[in-house]
Amino acid sequence: MSTQQRWTSTAGLAAAILAVQLGCASPQEPEQLVWAEPGPQMPTSPVDTEPLPVQAFVDRSLAPGAPEYIEAHADEIAQHPLAVFQLRLLLSENGVALADALRERNPDIVILGVMQVLSRPGFWDDAGQRERYPFSGDLFDLLASSTAVTTTGDIPPMWDNAPMITPMRHGQLNITLQERILETVVRHAVLRPRAFDGMLHDYMSPSPWIWPDPAEAGIGEVDLDRDGIGFSDDPVEQEMWVGWQARLIDRLQELFGPGLIQIANGRLALVDSAIAARLAGVWIQHFPTTAWNETDREGLDMALEHIAPGYFAPRRGRLWSLYAPETASRPGNIDFRRHTSFLTGQFYVYKQSRSEEFFGRDPVREELGAPLGGVEVQRQEDGSATYERRFELGTVRIEVNAFGHTTALVTDRL
Repeated sequence: MSTQQRWTSTAGLAAAILAVQLGCASPQEPEQLVWAEPGPQMPTSPVDTEPLPVQAFVDRSLAPGAPEYIEAHADEIAQHPLAVFQLRLLLSENGVALADALRERNPDIVILGVMQVLSRPGFWDDAGQRERYPFSGDLFDLLASSTAVTTTGDIPPMWDNAPMITPMRHGQLNITLQERILETVVRHAVLRPRAFDGMLHDYMSPSPWIWPDPAEAGIGEVDLDRDGIGFSDDPVEQEMWVGWQARLIDRLQELFGPGLIQIANGRLALVDSAIAARLAGVWIQHFPTTAWNETDREGLDMALEHIAPGYFAPRRGRLWSLYAPETASRPGNIDFRRHTSFLTGQFYVYKQSRSEEFFGRDPVREELGAPLGGVEVQRQEDGSATYERRFELGTVRIEVNAFGHTTALVTDRL
């Protein structure tokens, strides 16, 4: 089935999806938005799983991507099986042109859109930006009165200084607000039905965090229900924070159908198996040490745990985890990501592209044919270990010492 055929059912649902009804509020039951019909069904046919992992193109720039940048690199971007952009870009006229150009060049390319799960889009209260990125403008207005506060009454900033929102209202999960966010996503997706195949949920976390550090910022601790008790001492807030993220994933899957690919960036997807079971993969930043300073061995063991049956939920025939560098300016250990992707069959980012700078495919990567089995791990009593996988044309091996640090990254060609 062609990409165009897979998407034809979406347009026919547009009118029904946009017909939403506001349910009546009661003291016992929060006001909710009720969909008149199911949401747009994303394509569900499996993507052909290549015998070897392949690179992913990523542009997660905080500044809007320039059209000339996209046009100049469309041919190179389309060579990748997976491309990731900000959702605000994809749900815009420029984004439609980008998606169409990439799908024309590569009908099987998968496109993910990045969306923050618990912060308000920053820097969009501007007529020019609103015209270019209407989705972010609508979210900005919707979330303007839902910002979180700290125990000192300040608004906590998250990464990139986006104001944190609160998932709570009157001591309960604010279902009405989340449904309105979902309605906004669907409304824009219906207008641009070929714009994306899934979402990367950014900054999914077990607890709210302030950037910079709250002690450094001097603004107290996050207080989601404004009762004067900080998050760390309030079990209800803790439940609501994680519950918002779990429900968001579940509702998006319901609305967009089983073909929607959802992955996450953040600690929650790495440590919470109940959250992971809802996702098709994870974005591991700073791989292998991660932002929490694991050893190389701990990062690799985590990656192997992720591909075990039952941890993540495959979508379109495979998992969609990405091993990412530290930042665009600090590419990190490319060789470790490359070798791990051979071991696990997952994607990796060669270097993280930004709107100001584009990095193409990894020029060093070698193809080794089909795998001849899974990963073989040999652990020694002193804590050292060897991870190895054989392929038609050679063997890939990672060796770590007793302290968990890499001692060898080997590709033996036959």
